Amino acid sequence: MEGRHLSELCSKDEVDPIYHYLRQIAPETVEWVDIEGNKCDDGVIQYVSGVWGFRDGDGRTAFHWAVALRNYSLANTLMNEPYRSPVLSEDEDGVTPFMTACMVGAPEKFVRSLLEKSVAVYNFFLKCPVLQRRPLKEGSKANGDRGQKADRNLYSSGANIGHGDMTTEDVLSTSNEAPICEEFVAKYNIVNSVDSLGNTALLHVASRGHSHLVDFLIRNGSELNHQNKHGQSALHRAVGRGNMNTVEILLCASKQKINKSKEEHQRWVNLQDVWGNTALFYASMENNEDLGRLLLRNGADRYLRNKEGKEFWEV
Repeated sequence: MEGRHLSELCSKDEVDPIYHYLRQIAPETVEWVDIEGNKCDDGVIQYVSGVWGFRDGDGRTAFHWAVALRNYSLANTLMNEPYRSPVLSEDEDGVTPFMTACMVGAPEKFVRSLLEKSVAVYNFFLKCPVLQRRPLKEGSKANGDRGQKADRNLYSSGANIGHGDMTTEDVLSTSNEAPICEEFVAKYNIVNSVDSLGNTALLHVASRGHSHLVDFLIRNGSELNHQNKHGQSALHRAVGRGNMNTVEILLCASKQKINKSKEEHQRWVNLQDVWGNTALFYASMENNEDLGRLLLRNGADRYLRNKEGKEFWEV
């Protein structure tokens, strides 16, 4: 089995070859300390101990590879008894198995189950540096996130909840139902975690046309307003791919979720990327008249100019 990559083994349903391979390459001893250098509690050690918590050079566990390869049979086997593989981890791009499941267009039933299990172990993950991506080197942070907290990750302590200014700590400290709120915060942070380019699961599914997951993510707290490090929102990505169905779902969700005022909805429709282009510009660049007309009917500003001083029809 020497020279084989973990991903090769995870393309098949057999668990034993994966287990024996991991027994050969996984370290026999691990220093079980949390992010503050203190010894981890027993619950954390139990969550990540054993070969199934091993991350390869890409930062992926066997479970993560099974999800990436759409091997849902193996993934379901690994995340349940008797294996109980860690379902919440990050690869070196900051991508979780949940985000990967969304990226590959996994069935909603599988994604829902994975989200529930990820929420259940969220606090264990926070205390497990061995499951988290290595910190970025100083000075490596990309610019151009337009102040949207594109570097937010699963263990950020001040992630915004909803569209207000409340932080995770605010929600927990003002609630009389702490367990419920902790579950809400965990779900919010998992659904809205970002990869190294600032993309959330919603941006990925919008650009890939997985419309069955767009509504699921929005119902579970995904932020419509989020922009990646290029300033792109989910609407930018969906329009750029010419995805009419996804665009319609996003527009409908905006009207239902953030349309407490007409101005707020229009602000969202007219979000600009780092070059000043709105979703309407993207439709124009793709010569997609149908999407252009749809956006104009839903509040797109035809007179807005990008950073080159051009209107949408000039690009």
